Amino acid sequence: ENMRGILSSSACCAHVRERLEESEESESHAHAGQRELKLKCAQFEEQRASLQQSLDESQLELAGAREHLQTCQQSVHELEGRVTQLQRDGEVAAQQGLEAQQ
Repeated sequence: ENMRGILSSSACCAHVRERLEESEESESHAHAGQRELKLKCAQFEEQRASLQQSLDESQLELAGAREHLQTCQQSVHELEGRVTQLQRDGEVAAQQGLEAQQ
């Protein structure tokens, strides 16, 4: 009877040890998973920061391009006004030339 009790206790202890080892192995995997997640989060944050910087730079370039476009549009408008005035001046000069010939 004592022998059975000892064997039973021994089997129970072996089972407990086995479960403990499995638990420790599971915990080790969990820590490895946490480390991997932390690494991936850090990499993601670096990528996000890099993309944000690129976006900021692109927005500055876009703002500069818009300003340049407005300047060009203003210049075109001024040139169109000059061309219109030159056409009028040319028409007036042509009319005066015709009148002078008569």
